[in-house]
Amino acid sequence: MLQHHLSTSTVEETRLIAATIAAFCYQYCDDNGFLITLEGQLGAGKTAFSQGFIQSLLPSARVRSPTFSLIESYTLEKCAIHHLDLYRLQDVDELEYLGIRDLFWHNICLIEWASRGEGWLAPADLAITIQVCGQNREIALCANTLVGEKIIEQLMNG
Repeated sequence: MLQHHLSTSTVEETRLIAATIAAFCYQYCDDNGFLITLEGQLGAGKTAFSQGFIQSLLPSARVRSPTFSLIESYTLEKCAIHHLDLYRLQDVDELEYLGIRDLFWHNICLIEWASRGEGWLAPADLAITIQVCGQNREIALCANTLVGEKIIEQLMNG
């Protein structure tokens, strides 16, 4: 399990890191798909990360937080990005009723508050935790798959 830590001091830096990761993830989305989980307290920067990720691949997209809709989807040339926010999830079984398993195949999925889907969601290729440390954000990346390790290695070397 490969890990990497980054620190940002602005929202734009968080979005730039997300954009870099997005470019690497896009290389792998047509294989089996790619799952990124985002954890952190309210206001830590999970949505800012997601916005930077999505807008880097779709510059004209208006990225909305899926807090109330649960899912926002964006179509790319070779896959889709599904942005989920499980904060308001009442029961993990709601994920099955919504047919979310179908979203994972050959797509990129960004899931905020993924711990609320624990036991139902597969392990993330890349698990990201964002913590507020004063004015900064500490971003911890943890790879749970070989593809996730490749992403972190590319990030560390690039």
